[in-house]
Amino acid sequence: MKKVFVVCLALLLVLSVTGCWGPQKLTRQFDDWANQMYVDSPWLSQLLLYIGVFSIGFWVTSLVDQLILNVIDFWGESAFRGYGTPFNHQAPTVPAHK
Repeated sequence: MKKVFVVCLALLLVLSVTGCWGPQKLTRQFDDWANQMYVDSPWLSQLLLYIGVFSIGFWVTSLVDQLILNVIDFWGESAFRGYGTPFNHQAPTVPAHK
């Protein structure tokens, strides 16, 4: 049982650090959301940063991107066109001062 666990862990590590990196679309959307949250409410944003919500969110979105979404994006679009598709970040909207 321990050997199976070690092999699965090694396979996960190898799969997560190899292959096409891709545009990381889900992670970049999370980054844009966190950036907009900081503009809208810096106190809440810092609280979420300190209690680890942003760290966990970044880890989860990165894992989903690397194992699922980047693979679909690569084999569905980029591999057969000969070029990749970048992620276009949204500029945060800054509220007007009163």
